Amino acid sequence: MFSKLFRIAILLVLLYPVIAFAQYPVKEINISGNETFSSGQIKNQMQLKERGTFKRLFFWRDLLPFDETLLQNDIASIKDFYKKEGFLNVDVNAETKIDNSVSINIKINENQPIIISNVLFNFSSTQDSSISLPQDIQKQISLIKGKRFTDNHYKKDLLLINSYYVNNGFPFVSVDPKLLVQDNLVKVVFNINTGAKSFFGNITVKSEKIPSQYIKKQISFSSGDKFSQNELGQSQQQVYELGVFQYVSVNALLDSTTNNQIPVSINVKESARFRTKTGIGYGKEDQVRLFAEVRKIGFLGSVRRITLNAKHSYLEPYNLNLKWVHPAFVWKRTSLTIEPFIRKEREPAYRIRRTGISSSIHKNVSSDIDIFMNYSLEQAKLFTNSLTKEELLANRDISLYNKSGVTLGITRDTSFPLFTPNSGSYLSATYTISGLGFNSSFHYHRFLAEAHFFREITESTVLAIKTKWGVIETWQNSIAPIEERFFIGGSSSVRGWARSELGPKSTQGKPLGGNSYVENSIELRFPVWSRLSGVIFMDFGNVWTSSLYFDINDLHYSPGLGIRLHTPIGPIRFDVASPIFDDKTTFEYHLSVGHAF
Repeated sequence: MFSKLFRIAILLVLLYPVIAFAQYPVKEINISGNETFSSGQIKNQMQLKERGTFKRLFFWRDLLPFDETLLQNDIASIKDFYKKEGFLNVDVNAETKIDNSVSINIKINENQPIIISNVLFNFSSTQDSSISLPQDIQKQISLIKGKRFTDNHYKKDLLLINSYYVNNGFPFVSVDPKLLVQDNLVKVVFNINTGAKSFFGNITVKSEKIPSQYIKKQISFSSGDKFSQNELGQSQQQVYELGVFQYVSVNALLDSTTNNQIPVSINVKESARFRTKTGIGYGKEDQVRLFAEVRKIGFLGSVRRITLNAKHSYLEPYNLNLKWVHPAFVWKRTSLTIEPFIRKEREPAYRIRRTGISSSIHKNVSSDIDIFMNYSLEQAKLFTNSLTKEELLANRDISLYNKSGVTLGITRDTSFPLFTPNSGSYLSATYTISGLGFNSSFHYHRFLAEAHFFREITESTVLAIKTKWGVIETWQNSIAPIEERFFIGGSSSVRGWARSELGPKSTQGKPLGGNSYVENSIELRFPVWSRLSGVIFMDFGNVWTSSLYFDINDLHYSPGLGIRLHTPIGPIRFDVASPIFDDKTTFEYHLSVGHAF
């Protein structure tokens, strides 16, 4: 019985494409008469999609069969799209041809669009001259005389005018726009009633445990300051960045305004004083991963916190660090971190035990830009065989050594959403100078730049690009320590090679790392079914022994395929890749959590 059911199931899977196509699939959609917008833009307004050769490969994806009602809805959607773009008299017709499949010909007559004849700003009478719209704001208005009227520009301008006033002392502003249409011309009149100019009033804080003075220090305005909605939002963010609250709300009590003074209420809910987290995971490179975290809020002060982290994996047999954080250190949105640590690292090239302490000052310049300065002092014990050690350290007899250095860094992250970004970018740059006292054994400069770009090219299909460049320059006749050199290859690098496999090697075949490297990846990420998505990628790069040396003719390439199972903690990733234009022809398999970048 089971075998029969199994054969029936296999037969249904094989016949699915045939069954699906029997429902009159849409073979092609042709658009004509569209002078202002591309055929792709028009097709994006439609529910019906043509089933081209590429889409047939993904037969399990939902593509609606032809239906006359759907076609009429699509025609209505195209008309609505044109009207929002200023073509009020657009005419859209469709012809269909059915012969085992459906061909749709859509003919568009755009007719003349609505052109803006003038844009005016009328203000309610007042004695306050500050209500006039400044010239720099007027220059940002999207509706321009002589240009085509669009709904998006209209809404954008409404928001711009309203935002200007609510952030400059007029929270009760009202904007009443009028559109006066005659023939194909429209006159846009913004009637603006600013209301009374208002100021921040009394500021009250509702907090159970954290003293109010710590919270008020994060507020970016004072009683008597000109009202600004942006200041409320920025203050809420700055209070939350103290890292001791579950949620923060900063609200203007507009209904309680007295004598143009608007009171402000700040409500917070503190996080638990003690918090513990544990986790387990698996990856091909680090194998079984274990971690535990214990955090206490209020250590040496109400908003200060201390966290003990413990990790274990094949690559890190142990990693212990104790992190003490002082939020709002000296300035708002600035934190001080002191972190003693001890860890052992196990890499294909070496094994090392590192013990030390680091201290950093971190500044949130804006919602997406961070800068930091870090000082670290550590002692390292290097474990490797004598021959590889000799090649690693250039005949220097060093196995126990000190390092002391300063790192400066900046990041800008506009990528979104967190685990599966489909828009924005991530940019970072760090510069390290090592050899600053404390009998440091190595003296070098290290620079690393990295950029990720994400763009949704079609619905749910994302093009992701990564590039990384690094260089190490030594001084005082020194060399770069093995743990700071650049390595390439692995699950998050050039995936056609195993971890650290690509690049200079010792006579025993152990990776030596390099002082210059470049690493690039291009991924096309597309949905497959439900929580599954697929990836086609090309990785390429190399690492060189010399400093400031890059040879574009000496890059190694590896294309590959992958699948992603999306979970609340990020995608589970499986990739397979193999080099091309190279002597190495074997496949590498990678299993991990999270995108490669």
